[in-house]
Amino acid sequence: MIAKLLLLTLVGLCTAYQYSYEYEFPSSRPFNKTGFEFGAWEPNKEYVYNVTTKTMTALPDLEDYWTGIVTHGYLVIRPKDHNYVVAYIDRPTYAAFNEYLPRGYRTELSRFNLKWQPMPFSSKPFGIYYNKGAVKGFYVEKTVPNHEVNMLKGWVSQLQLDTQGAYVIKSEFNQFPENNTLTGVYKTMEPSVTGECETLYDVNPVPEFHFQSHKEWVPQPQWLEEDQHVFHVVKSRNFDHCEQRMGFHFGFSGFSDFKPNTNQMGNIMTKSEVTQMYLTGNWYNYTIQSVSTVNKVVVSPSLVNSQKAMVYAQVNMTLNEITPYDKYPEGPADDRQVFVDLVYSYNMAHDKNNFVRPANETDDSSSSSSSSSSDSDSDSSSSSDSSSSSSEEEAENFKISPAEQYKKQAKEVERRGNRNRRDLNAFKEKQYYEAYKRDQYRLRKQNDTSSDSSSSDDSSSSSSSSSSSESDEHDFYSSSESDSDSLSSEEFYQPIPESMKDAPQTPFLPYFTGYKGYSVQYAHNVDASRYAYKLAYEIADELQEISQVPKSNTLNKFTILARVLRTMHYQDIYDVCQKLFVSQKEREEGSNHSESFAKKVDAWNTFRDALAQAGTPPAFKVIKELIEEKKLRGDEAASVIATLPKTIRYPTETVMHEYFLLVTSNAVQHQEYLNTTALISYCDFLNRAQVNNRSAYNYYPVYSFGRLADADYKIVAHKVVPWFARQLAEAVKAGDSVKVQVYIRCLGHLGHPEI
Repeated sequence: MIAKLLLLTLVGLCTAYQYSYEYEFPSSRPFNKTGFEFGAWEPNKEYVYNVTTKTMTALPDLEDYWTGIVTHGYLVIRPKDHNYVVAYIDRPTYAAFNEYLPRGYRTELSRFNLKWQPMPFSSKPFGIYYNKGAVKGFYVEKTVPNHEVNMLKGWVSQLQLDTQGAYVIKSEFNQFPENNTLTGVYKTMEPSVTGECETLYDVNPVPEFHFQSHKEWVPQPQWLEEDQHVFHVVKSRNFDHCEQRMGFHFGFSGFSDFKPNTNQMGNIMTKSEVTQMYLTGNWYNYTIQSVSTVNKVVVSPSLVNSQKAMVYAQVNMTLNEITPYDKYPEGPADDRQVFVDLVYSYNMAHDKNNFVRPANETDDSSSSSSSSSSDSDSDSSSSSDSSSSSSEEEAENFKISPAEQYKKQAKEVERRGNRNRRDLNAFKEKQYYEAYKRDQYRLRKQNDTSSDSSSSDDSSSSSSSSSSSESDEHDFYSSSESDSDSLSSEEFYQPIPESMKDAPQTPFLPYFTGYKGYSVQYAHNVDASRYAYKLAYEIADELQEISQVPKSNTLNKFTILARVLRTMHYQDIYDVCQKLFVSQKEREEGSNHSESFAKKVDAWNTFRDALAQAGTPPAFKVIKELIEEKKLRGDEAASVIATLPKTIRYPTETVMHEYFLLVTSNAVQHQEYLNTTALISYCDFLNRAQVNNRSAYNYYPVYSFGRLADADYKIVAHKVVPWFARQLAEAVKAGDSVKVQVYIRCLGHLGHPEI
């Protein structure tokens, strides 16, 4: 009885909490007749906003030479109903600049003779959709390029204003504006182009004399009626608390005391965003007069020097005019439109069409989120809940054979296809686990010291072990499937680079998105294979005169070579590798006094080292083949494989498995020193990428791809640990103290509880 009462109380509290935001706002609202009594728009009107953006970067602590781009255009808005307005971009232009700005980013760029050019923009109409007065997203034609949609998101995000509690989150500091009190402070978890993050609203009325002295705040004061007010709304974004955090990072140590893509990332980077809005009217029915958003990212290029680099971005939107409009606004056609939210969507680097990526129109998770919850916590809890419920459900059907369970899993994977980022290759996993069971069987035979055991005891033990193994396999598949189902809504992630032959779809990096939103490989004047070959020889030529290396920027060229290799597919890398390869036998027999031969060797060494730094699946595949074919061997192979734990950028399940096959292959195990280096490097890699959750999130680009290998992936427990256990047992039996120490050290580096 007490349990039922507690349950009813909990349900009541949850219901009250769900609807509390609506009633926390003042009750003195206008009477809702048409819906236009709320929000920023009036029917039969056309609103024209003047929009200017600038994005610029410099090392201002050294000198105020800034380089960047500025854009200009008009945002035309025509309300269709109170929840839907049609908009389009009129006369978009842009100009690039590289100038000395005496006042830094505060310098007015209008004083410079900028060369304005028409922006390649389709300017097709799109429909902005509102939910409870706040922007939910917009509809756009499905053929519009994704990079153009992202620009639209940046402009539409300026209109995001939550006056009715659509995205409000619970906070003890929430105080909402009322008719008697025009000030307010409250928090929301609202989407914009920079992510779905906690936003602090600070609302204050502006005295008349104040805004009259700043014409840019209220450019159209004639729309301010009697008994109405001018509101100043300041929105501050808190990137520490986000439901959807967009960004790419790699290489942050797992022991760092900060989280990537947050406000303060140690002494390396800080990020901030502040929006200032000026409204005329009342709190529920208003006109947006002007909006200005400033986003700053300050970076320390070096941990030694104190000079900072800065990326400064600003969007200014001011009301130009409001005119009557009696026609029916027409947005994108129903059969050709897709819905997108306001959050930046990643470009597909190797998709030449790069069309818009749709979002989930019915996802209301943001409106019910908690301010204290983090994305990683909610993901892990939902995954565990889903996993446990799935396991319990299948446990009731214990009579289903493992083969039938696998068949069901395979069908489910095939049905979902590429839609779900967490789908596992069921056949591959089945092979892993069968190999693990064989290893366990061999271990039991080797460790069985009771020769007097009866056949019935052996049979019983074998049956029990088989049953346990089948149960483990069953739990593994059900857990993996439930985890993938619970994360199926995360469409904003890039596809995980499972293929070892295709370059990854990396967002943000210039060589992946620098040509019309996709890879520079598609530029008509770029031949990446030829350029990589040429650059390797250019670096080799400069290495002949060591004193010229600083002047020639040789290290920068090496970095560029590694970046180019990251954009290349397997076959392209392999072809360049074959052209540059110089065998150890050739090096031993070649003339040390021949300058051309020295350049040839240095070109190969340069390419080899850049390949190790690339860190992509295709680059790893080429390295693996070179070692297995013994084109890389001995100390040379050891030096390459030792760098892989820190340079592999995409630790997918496929890479983990292929790496394991490499370090346990005969080609590696039969080479002294290389075998030890390979095993230790692999265990370091697994600890960083899979065992240690902190480094798995801090070191790798999880905000771009999600976790690259499922947290429940069983290769460590089912394959790696049993292999080391078998090798350790054999080494102990053989009395090989060196191997015993190596295996113990590897297990220590691995750090898995299964040990």
